Amino acid sequence: MNNFNYLKRYLRKNHYYDFEDEILTQLESHPNFPSLYAIIDTFNFLEIENLAIKVEKGEFENLPECFISVVESDTGKETVLTEKLHHKIRIEFSNGYKKIISEAEFFIIWTGIVVAIEKNETQRKFSLSVKNNWVAGSMFIFSLLLIFINNGANLIFATFYYLSAIIGLITSVFLIREEIGIHNESVSKICNVNEKTSCKAVLSSKGAKIFGAISLSDISIIYFLSISFSTLYLAFENSFAIYASLALLSIPVLIYSVYYQYFVLKKWCVLCLGIVGVLLFQIILILSFLTRYKGAFNAINTISYILILGLVLLCWLKFKTLFKKNIELKKIEIKHNQFKRKNLVFNALLKDSQQIDTESINRLKAVSMGKYDAPVTIYALLSASCGHCHSAFENIIKLIEKNPDEIKVRLLFNVNIKNENNPNNQIYHQVAHFYFNDEKEKVQDALKDWHIEKMTLEKWTSKWGTTKDFVSEEIIQEQYNWCYENYLLFAPAIIVNGYVLPKEYEINELSYFLESLIKTKKAVL
Repeated sequence: MNNFNYLKRYLRKNHYYDFEDEILTQLESHPNFPSLYAIIDTFNFLEIENLAIKVEKGEFENLPECFISVVESDTGKETVLTEKLHHKIRIEFSNGYKKIISEAEFFIIWTGIVVAIEKNETQRKFSLSVKNNWVAGSMFIFSLLLIFINNGANLIFATFYYLSAIIGLITSVFLIREEIGIHNESVSKICNVNEKTSCKAVLSSKGAKIFGAISLSDISIIYFLSISFSTLYLAFENSFAIYASLALLSIPVLIYSVYYQYFVLKKWCVLCLGIVGVLLFQIILILSFLTRYKGAFNAINTISYILILGLVLLCWLKFKTLFKKNIELKKIEIKHNQFKRKNLVFNALLKDSQQIDTESINRLKAVSMGKYDAPVTIYALLSASCGHCHSAFENIIKLIEKNPDEIKVRLLFNVNIKNENNPNNQIYHQVAHFYFNDEKEKVQDALKDWHIEKMTLEKWTSKWGTTKDFVSEEIIQEQYNWCYENYLLFAPAIIVNGYVLPKEYEINELSYFLESLIKTKKAVL
């Protein structure tokens, strides 16, 4: 299974924490997934500075400590995460398999192709996972403090019981993740350590569900969540009768789990055995406390536990439903993006969109950004009063910056410049004045201040001024009239190769189709 989890670790090493979750979604959405081209395209899409080159073996020492390379394997060429380790090389394949080899062995299989990203110096130095660990650690210490406050006389028993519940809860979380298909590399290795172990086989079997609806993993997480919360708020001795009853009820479940795995499936679920181990420990703990127990049945604590159990049950079943829906939606999103990003689909949707008279649009004078003789010309229809045009312009700038040699963008201002009731018209009037009066260097910064920095009109005019320029006014009015005559009565709108960009696509997605657009342009010429 090619999950490319090493990309998340590679981004983390280079401080790109914000993209750890998105990288795999975008990669799997690429029409050429899995491939090196898809990885490079994904880096570009996420605006991660990268370099893809072929280097000689003599230049290996000059490469960074960690990079992506292409090697020859038994199954063909593969992209691997490559790390230098004091004259040794550790390579990690897309399926998570790792091995350490000598430099000489690496040079034999290495094709010389390397992809490296620049370290991100602008973002935070710690990932959310590190911060989450700090939060979790703080909460755990606080929970131990609550145990200490509520259980002065039976602190050791209460603490061990609580810790066993936490271990059971963590194991249950991994169990749930395996059940719904969110695999952890280390846990998956443990679950499939040999031919007789398979968490997937056990969890997906009919015997793993009660009444065909609630799985044993659901019961496990509800059980350990409820006793974790109750141990925090209810004194151990006063709630002992509850925990003893639960331990008694867990014995049939424990026996059923072991019997079903050994005699029926003949496969072991290591995580399930972990749960069995925790339950056995709790039973032993309860039995050892019997000699010290002097309390009686506590109705208030019993009712409190039932309320906690009911709340946990309802919350968990609701959460799991939403979580599974989210996973399914992400899968649909990946398939949808992978489908629509195919050149064949893009070209079909583009040609099914509104066609534009290219001769008339090419005759219009317009503010132009990008390389003058770039092979692809894109027209962007913008309005200074349109909120969506802010993000559209920002994406246009990013598209030009990522593809400086391939794209030129001509801006058409879809505004009625003669409408004096719209003060925002001053923005494009002044921008056009700059462009058509040999002050082109001011254009992009002025537009950035309005669309990206979102300056107020007062602040913007104070910085860039306002100039009455009848030539620029006529140019903008011609553009507006052209938009009206061609039924382009909205903004933003993007025109590519004589067609309006279909609503299914965002501007930044055009990067995926540049090669196809260039070929189409050449064919027309």
